[in-house]
Amino acid sequence: MTLVVHLGFGLGLGLAGCSGDISSPGAPAAAPAGAITMAGGGAVSSTSSGAGPGAPGAPASVSQPASVIPSAGDMVTLHTSDAASARRQALIQFLWGADGFPATALPTSVDLDVPTPVTGLSNLARVDELHFQMDAGVESFAYHFIPLTGTQARAVILHQGHSPVLDDDHSLADVSFGMQRTVDNLLTAGYAVLAMYMPGCLPPASGCTIPHEQIVELPTTGNGIKFFLEPVARGLNYLETQAAKDGFTPYTDVAMVGLSGGGWTTTVYAALDPRITLSIPVAGSLPLPMRNAVGDEEQFLPAFYAIADYPDLYALGALGPNRRQIQVLNRHDDCCFGENPAEFSDEGTGQSFDTAVRSYEIAVRKALAEMGSGDFRLEIDEAAPAHMISWNAIASVILEELRVQARPQPAPGTEAFARGPSGTLLHTAADGQVTDTGIAIVGTPAAIALPGGGGYELFARDPHNQLIHAVEDGAAWSAEPLGALLITDPVAVLSGPSARLDVAALAPTYLPEHWSRSGSSWASETVPDAPMTFGPPHLRESRQGQLDLVARDFTHAPFRLQDDADGVWTTLPVTAAGP
Repeated sequence: MTLVVHLGFGLGLGLAGCSGDISSPGAPAAAPAGAITMAGGGAVSSTSSGAGPGAPGAPASVSQPASVIPSAGDMVTLHTSDAASARRQALIQFLWGADGFPATALPTSVDLDVPTPVTGLSNLARVDELHFQMDAGVESFAYHFIPLTGTQARAVILHQGHSPVLDDDHSLADVSFGMQRTVDNLLTAGYAVLAMYMPGCLPPASGCTIPHEQIVELPTTGNGIKFFLEPVARGLNYLETQAAKDGFTPYTDVAMVGLSGGGWTTTVYAALDPRITLSIPVAGSLPLPMRNAVGDEEQFLPAFYAIADYPDLYALGALGPNRRQIQVLNRHDDCCFGENPAEFSDEGTGQSFDTAVRSYEIAVRKALAEMGSGDFRLEIDEAAPAHMISWNAIASVILEELRVQARPQPAPGTEAFARGPSGTLLHTAADGQVTDTGIAIVGTPAAIALPGGGGYELFARDPHNQLIHAVEDGAAWSAEPLGALLITDPVAVLSGPSARLDVAALAPTYLPEHWSRSGSSWASETVPDAPMTFGPPHLRESRQGQLDLVARDFTHAPFRLQDDADGVWTTLPVTAAGP
């Protein structure tokens, strides 16, 4: 059997294969677990590089590195780490002036063990309430959710933006803003959560009481935009220094996730504070030329963005050893930064939504590769029907990225496939030689080593999130579309005496799709009887001619479906040690 290494959600079911990634130069090297041993001592793994996206466009046959991605222009003005440090300091000077960054400031007060503001949480030990009083009478606060069991010694700052309501819809569906499901899934996975609010958004009120332009224009040392950011700094200082005093597990690492205005806060704060190792802004910003509406004043204040415009902020938020930023945009967003013409404008770039966002993603990734460290990736969420953190974003982005804390380099003598800085599929041979296939992809490709040294077949998402099939034929690569919209990276397995090739991934319906090929023809189907699935599925050959698909449903319960040699699927039991 030949099994693909895939960046998948850890089921803990004893499955072979795991994740890998190639980060930009400067990150520590590590051997990718689950590499496939090949004849002659080589191995193949599929990974996602630390710098590079793909551009929209139908896959084309290529034999040489090709310019398949439109030029983004000089959208990022940072090209050295020294320049980035100087730009970060200029932003801090603008915001806090002579007072400087609040590197040691703490919350004004902390109330321990308060009633939870979010109901229906499955792994909650206690909740603490943090209060922040700032200049000019501006106040904010946050809730610290501490998990009961399985602590990861890692905290996630969750910034919800303009709404004061954390306890929104509890259903297993993509409705509401998704705060309750995000808190619950993070706690279930063992992460602490610091849920934060915009200044002036003070529950139990139904809305935010202070217009943003008033906050930005308040007389203060520096600039009023700092009031959106200072509570994050003080909350992070608290998480790092007050564990012994207030009785919670010391956190070794802090990530940040935000929606809408909280996504904007995540973008800007991660650019200012390298302590945020992983940042995931959801529906939080676009570069200003791509907007039909510029947003609240903190989103477009000319004096601030003259120092660092959005592409530079994205780069600053990702720059550094083992630092990453994954920007999530909801294609069907009904509020902000989606494909809807009310939100996205092609007048500033002359490009479609997909081309425009992939173009600045490429520019940021190239800048990070030039500066030597960091990872920036953009995900277009095809499942979210509106302005929210979807179940897909939680399973396939937030929890996946938290699980994979470091991006290992391929070990010497290992064959690897990854996205490159320009967004094309790169092949690193066992001798270290890198070939650019010229095929534009996003995410992590699934790689199959063909028997007898017959080359490789790969499966990946193209820049429109469509499934593509890439084939190596001698020194040349070609790619064909398989005509399916995906919300997860594909997984693949070659099995049985007939060398049957099977591929699986989730559709925007959250149902697993299955493609199989015997000989030269492809067949596809929605896997029958499969529940709505939480995160990427896994494939393996269970017995000769039989295929297992194993995954989790929205309640985190594992399920196993088996396809026999005649294409009939059967539901089978799952145990913790694996079927």
